Amino acid sequence: MATEKFNAEEVDAKQLKYYAPNIGLVKIGWAGADNNKETMELTDFKILTLSELDKIRSSVFELEKRAYVYGSTPPARTK
Repeated sequence: MATEKFNAEEVDAKQLKYYAPNIGLVKIGWAGADNNKETMELTDFKILTLSELDKIRSSVFELEKRAYVYGSTPPARTK
């Protein structure tokens, strides 16, 4: 599936997002003449074990703590 996102204030820039079934976002591209173009492309896919996922989740929550130094939004939490 592909989506085209745009901002009314940036008339010549569109962000294109591509999604794959059961994977999610796999590519970000741009259309238009705007010079600010962010792109991203999935280059590898791996199914993690529960132990690998727990290790990554811990790292993410450590990084997440830094996001609230200047903000007042509630921190991320596990389900």
